[in-house]
Amino acid sequence: MNKTFSIIGFILFSYTCDCQELTLSSYSDLKLFKSGSIYEVVLAESRKTKARSSRTLLGALNSVNSDSIKFDLIQLKTKTISENTNIKGVIQNNNNALQMTISPNEIYYLKNYKSHHNRTQKNTLRIVGSLFMISSMATFLNSIIVSHDASRNKLFISGGIQSGIGLSLIILGTSKRYLFKDTKKPWTIYQ
Repeated sequence: MNKTFSIIGFILFSYTCDCQELTLSSYSDLKLFKSGSIYEVVLAESRKTKARSSRTLLGALNSVNSDSIKFDLIQLKTKTISENTNIKGVIQNNNNALQMTISPNEIYYLKNYKSHHNRTQKNTLRIVGSLFMISSMATFLNSIIVSHDASRNKLFISGGIQSGIGLSLIILGTSKRYLFKDTKKPWTIYQ
């Protein structure tokens, strides 16, 4: 029985040691992300070049060194826009066999999610919130068209409630961006 518990404990310990924690710093602020987190990292030189050419990786942190960060990729999106050409590509990885090493100097911004499920949940909240906002606009327009004052007030209140719910869901579904460039207080990798 003890042997079984020690084997299970060893498996759980090795699973938690598989990923690494990440600490970011910005002046006097420190932010620690737990192991097992999923990161969305946008690689670009600046805001201007991000609109023309960027890479967005989604993955789990594998290792951090002073000059490089290694990720186990889940997805990699590339975007390149030149004068008459618009090239977009997506590489999807389901078995975590692909790894990508980047320099911290390449990072434009970073978003952290507790898990892949958490990222999907936040995306769903943003979509549902956007749908509530669109329906509230239709309700507000309908309140302008209706001629009866009592119905108009009810539609106006209904539109206000819908827009409040929609805005709340959009805010709940938004993750903080940790900007590494083009800001007064850039974040850096802390070691």
